[in-house]
Amino acid sequence: MPLAPTARKGHALSADASSRLTHLLASVGEHVNAELGDGILWHQWRMADERLACFGGLHGVVMAWHSTDVPVRPAIAGLTAIGCQRGGDQQPAALAVLTLLAGGICRTAHDLAEVCQPEDVVSAMWQEIRAAAPQIGDRAARHLVMRTRRESIRQVRTATTRTGNIRDRSTDPDSSKNTRIPEPWGTDEARERCARRPPPGGAPSHVTNPYSRPARP
Repeated sequence: MPLAPTARKGHALSADASSRLTHLLASVGEHVNAELGDGILWHQWRMADERLACFGGLHGVVMAWHSTDVPVRPAIAGLTAIGCQRGGDQQPAALAVLTLLAGGICRTAHDLAEVCQPEDVVSAMWQEIRAAAPQIGDRAARHLVMRTRRESIRQVRTATTRTGNIRDRSTDPDSSKNTRIPEPWGTDEARERCARRPPPGGAPSHVTNPYSRPARP
């Protein structure tokens, strides 16, 4: 589902970095497709958020995202509301948003290729989606890409201030070792650890999550 990174004038990921980014985004897309394969979760989301009502599945949103004839921005805002920690807190929905914004991730990774790893950009996007406000508007996609760019730059500046020098993370063999790659789709232990993590500001104990998936028989 995600598109492979394309070259941008003046900026270029190394072949290795480009390959890693493509593989990471593809793995996210595969996981999301598997989660939504039976249609149960998507149907539940459609019932919970009317902005998804006109789409039969994520594929429809992806196709609409590449078409100027179908208003898809509200659907992305709806998925973000479902996927953010202060909203539905559904990680599959957050990963679906990350997949839809693969183009923005790739552009940001190329623009910042000289100072950070592509995994840093993916991680920043994941964190921005999860930290988004449930009331995020129809410009959610643009907002998230811009926030991801700013956060990636902020992290580089923070590291520079702390160390007193600028290190080229694009070629630093040690930089990827500390990169926080979002992998909630990995092991059961990792999923449980993410599920136990409280949302920013906490959540009232009496609130029922309308997006929770029913247990399968």
